[in-house]
Amino acid sequence: MDYARNLGDLHLLVQVIEANGFSAAARRTGMTRSLLSRRIIELERRLDVRLLHRNARSFAVTAVGEQVYRHAVAMCDAARAASTAASESIHGGQVRVAASGLLSPLLGGLLADFGMRHPQIHLSMTSYRGGIDALLQQHADVILSSAGSLPDSSDVVARPLAGMRMVVVASPALLQQLDQPSHPGQVQDRHCLGYVDHGLTQTWNLRGVAERRLHNRLTTDNLPTLLGSARAGMGLAQLPLYACHDDLAAG
Repeated sequence: MDYARNLGDLHLLVQVIEANGFSAAARRTGMTRSLLSRRIIELERRLDVRLLHRNARSFAVTAVGEQVYRHAVAMCDAARAASTAASESIHGGQVRVAASGLLSPLLGGLLADFGMRHPQIHLSMTSYRGGIDALLQQHADVILSSAGSLPDSSDVVARPLAGMRMVVVASPALLQQLDQPSHPGQVQDRHCLGYVDHGLTQTWNLRGVAERRLHNRLTTDNLPTLLGSARAGMGLAQLPLYACHDDLAAG
């Protein structure tokens, strides 16, 4: 049985029955009355049943036509639902956003602004620690990562969005206690704080200085904790400039 042709003709059958005739259905569908009639006749031939009684003066639906009509209506409803689902995936629906820990504090204002401009979209935001695998496993639609390199994968569209300046900071009281060090080599590990990203403690990234693995007094994967500890004078920390900009401006 030619199911593909039947689907289109069953849709036309619904139009004819709901318009109570071929002339009105032809105006509704934009088809000619003769073409519409031929399509229903072909449908009846393929199904080997009579769906409609029709002549020049009357129009009626047969008993089997009523049964076919009910199933055809359900088919049309399902097709509309499928189209709606596809449309919502483009113009609405849900967008799942994940961000690495250093970027999570930035998302509050960004998502609020995006949500106000696109009220039809439902947003969900989480922090992630699973690397790019989280995206590949469909745990998120968009991942914002602070990784230095973009993933090489045919399954991911990766774009660099911006640079993130990192600065080493400490409380004025701690710097005074340490006699105002001018070089990282003058700072002992016990005065250093570290950030943990994806299970690895990040090393300080400084131009013109060899990489040094620190044995930090504190390591954490929580940026507010790291910032609060630096404010309290517990140690020096390398932080994104955006996270401590207000503190630096206030002295």
